[in-house]
Amino acid sequence: MVDYKEILRLTSIGYSLRQTAASVGHSHHTIKNVLELAEKCGIEWPVDDDVTNVELEKLFYPERKTAGSHYAEPDYAYIHKELSKKGVPLTLLWNEYCERAYANIGCSQRTKTAESIKKGDVGLCEPTFPFLLHYYNYYNPN
Repeated sequence: MVDYKEILRLTSIGYSLRQTAASVGHSHHTIKNVLELAEKCGIEWPVDDDVTNVELEKLFYPERKTAGSHYAEPDYAYIHKELSKKGVPLTLLWNEYCERAYANIGCSQRTKTAESIKKGDVGLCEPTFPFLLHYYNYYNPN
């Protein structure tokens, strides 16, 4: 994540765009964009201590949505209970998780995902790749 407060602090003490970029580990284009957004929003250093980088990001980029992970959240209580049983391997639970995650994908998305796997473009479905490949080969034997 971009450290907006640090960018504002460094530029306020006279760092150039490139010096600030090197210090915070982002491109000088990112630094320039942040400074333009800060100027547009009227934000200057010093910023109140209670203002966080997350709040600054929401102010600078209101159109960005802070979505959670695009992967289904595992049921940790179920996993813990099942792993305490004798003879239940983690790979079995992983396969069950993949099946549930795959079942939640819409039919058209399932086809697109399977086709992209066949082409070699795994994309965001890497954790379920073996499972999806199995289904693709099952439903499309040629």
